Amino acid sequence: MKQIAVRFGRYQEMTGILATADHPDGPSKKVVLTWNTGISHKIGPNRVAVDLSHTLTRLGLPVFRFDLTGRGDSLPRKGEIASPVLDVREAMNYLQKEWGFEEFILHGICSGAIDAHYVAQADPRVIGLSMVDTYAYRVGEYYKHYVLNRVTSWAYWKRLARKLFSPDENREELEAKDQFWVPFPTLDKIRLDFQGFVERKMPCLVIYTGGYNYLYNYENQFHDMLKGVDASGILTLELHTEADHLYTFVDQRNRLMDSISTWVLRNFAVGSKVSPQACQNSHPPITL
Repeated sequence: MKQIAVRFGRYQEMTGILATADHPDGPSKKVVLTWNTGISHKIGPNRVAVDLSHTLTRLGLPVFRFDLTGRGDSLPRKGEIASPVLDVREAMNYLQKEWGFEEFILHGICSGAIDAHYVAQADPRVIGLSMVDTYAYRVGEYYKHYVLNRVTSWAYWKRLARKLFSPDENREELEAKDQFWVPFPTLDKIRLDFQGFVERKMPCLVIYTGGYNYLYNYENQFHDMLKGVDASGILTLELHTEADHLYTFVDQRNRLMDSISTWVLRNFAVGSKVSPQACQNSHPPITL
């Protein structure tokens, strides 16, 4: 893998790192984009964006990881309101003009996943969408699983006792959580957008972790969210119940890399000779 640090944007205020394969089979017109999760740096939480670069460049697919304006190493926009969607599209424009990329695959976690959805809906240059712990809506069997999970959980009863006997502590926890909350699009918009993704035949990978089970708690909840939209032809849905929200542990991140690699090999023509069946060994294992 070769990595090149760049500055781009109207005032050269944004920073990014383009990772390319050491020995590509030919010039690639496709590139993966990934950016900040919340306030994290472009390396990603627990270096997951760096792991992604190592994994996908080994398959022959370039990866561009960058900081949105006002985050990480990127400066705020001059005289403009920050807009992740504008930042991502500006990165796409830069990569197309300066490096010749024409097709873009977007990957995001949490707030980055919601940004990725908006960009994918607005820009036909996007040919693939990968989202981890994105928007989730309490539909279908959510409340049944919600009740069952809590009634049978000893940890839940301990938390309940703490809330009853330490109300001030509970209020502080809620206030801290609200500071990082990202508004979701409406459910009607999600269904309308996914109908457009189906018509574009754009592959989508959606993964939820066990750290998100307060919003997403059973395997087919996403299908129930898309009620009326047949996305089976484009949608790959996975539930990583053993993983926390930011993939803190090495084995969790290895599974994430396996999932993304398999999805890439099945849906996009890349220079690698690795088959989807051999995908489990397609990236070097992450170690400490």
